[in-house]
Amino acid sequence: MLTIRYPFQDQEIEMIRDLLINHGTMVFPTETFYALGCLARSSEAVEKIYSLKQRAREAPLLVLIDSWEMLERYADDLTPVKKTILKQYWPGALTAVLKRKGDLAAALNHPDETLGFRMTSSSIARQLVGIVDTPLVGTSANISAGESVACFQQTHRIFGDRVDLYIDGGDTPGGLPSTVVDMTDEKHVRVLRDGSTVFNPIIS
Repeated sequence: MLTIRYPFQDQEIEMIRDLLINHGTMVFPTETFYALGCLARSSEAVEKIYSLKQRAREAPLLVLIDSWEMLERYADDLTPVKKTILKQYWPGALTAVLKRKGDLAAALNHPDETLGFRMTSSSIARQLVGIVDTPLVGTSANISAGESVACFQQTHRIFGDRVDLYIDGGDTPGGLPSTVVDMTDEKHVRVLRDGSTVFNPIIS
């Protein structure tokens, strides 16, 4: 188990990259709470996340992205209307359920073909995604159904040495989790979870 403080040194960036590529798990801050994550392409690491959270396998895990180009790589049926809506809220605390494609781990949302994407506004989370140029799992750093965690020290008390790497970014804003919307049908966008972002898009 390792702990790194933000901002990262060059050698720490290399260590983070190696750990994630080799199926490691980590705790890191986002724009809402601390997250538990891994490389979203690694089925082995995704299974570790489910185990750490004691989460049912049929409950999907969301992923964090850092750019529109990355979204294009992994989200299917990304129409101009959907982009217009998302550009009103991203980067930010909105998770959009979209059809998925590409080489992300099937266990993220097995057996469904959709996945929750969030273009994070957290500078730390965005850098972590950029280090591996791949979406990262960004599920809440808690045991399933437990309270979300905004205090770094509390994440240690929950997971101890069962997580490979902890990123200390200080306390996160907390409040409410991200708002989750289903955008698989652009004519009937549904709010699945009310959260910190008020979802009332303008569609011209």
